[in-house]
Amino acid sequence: MGWGKGKGHHAAVVAAEAALVGGAIVGTAAVAAAASRPRPARRTEVVVVQGAPAPAAAPLVVVPSKGKGKRKGKGKGKGKWKSAAEIPALGIAAIGIPATSIERQAGVTFFGIDVLAEGTAVAYQVRRRYREFDGLRASLHRLAPSAAINCDFPPKHRFFGCEGARLEARRTALEQWLKRALSDPNSRGCWCMQLRNFLEVGQVHTLPEAAPLPPASAPGWNASATEEEGQTLQITVPDGVAAGQALAVSVPDGRQLAFTLPVGYPAGSVLEVWFEPTAGILNMDCHAGILRITLAGDEESDDSARPIIGSEREELLTR
Repeated sequence: MGWGKGKGHHAAVVAAEAALVGGAIVGTAAVAAAASRPRPARRTEVVVVQGAPAPAAAPLVVVPSKGKGKRKGKGKGKGKWKSAAEIPALGIAAIGIPATSIERQAGVTFFGIDVLAEGTAVAYQVRRRYREFDGLRASLHRLAPSAAINCDFPPKHRFFGCEGARLEARRTALEQWLKRALSDPNSRGCWCMQLRNFLEVGQVHTLPEAAPLPPASAPGWNASATEEEGQTLQITVPDGVAAGQALAVSVPDGRQLAFTLPVGYPAGSVLEVWFEPTAGILNMDCHAGILRITLAGDEESDDSARPIIGSEREELLTR
């Protein structure tokens, strides 16, 4: 009894603590119940706008690399890592290796590759050795081992020289092999940069100059008059150029003039154009407005120079 430190005092304290703890438990339960109630989500109006389709992403190629690195802590690590690099489009419309493009310099044979880039009308030429073709083949095989890139590649001639029929067979085989590599799906992926570098796509190339014909032997016709009044030029039609497309022709005075290829001249054919230096134009009309077409086996005479028109010209070209 009283306010001493007896049993009654301790009982009161215990009862009070129990009441406080019980109140805390109830309060915590109330807060937990309130927190567990889901709040209504805010409603947002969505308007669908019809727009232009998203642009196609540039292709990516995974490039494997080797690296050495040090890190904090114990040990040193060596490992391989891969990075994704964006590659450009192949950019090649057509290629060809004409038989007339083979050159031999200092005992080394070069093959001239006529390349027509996409979006252009005039082909340029790249000169490559057989060894460079073989190096390209090895690089493509390393990038795509499962591709059949080795099956039709022309073999080396270890004991016989590559001349005559063997050289022509090699030229044909290299041309077919390169065309097949460019049409392979890997050419738009992991082979793209190798092929672009081999064919020098995107680089600046100088077009070959048109070769002027020797001056005619007609009376009153001399070299000085030819240079002042004009002259006939020969143009070899490059591969991949069709009728109606424009050619950039380098003329003897250093200028480059545009010339539209007419109908009836396939790739590899030679046509004659008349160059007017004063006006700076090229046209199909030869000197004095006459188009000369000399057929194989025909004798040249005054009657052989006459205007050729319409179906008659097409018939002559197909003979």
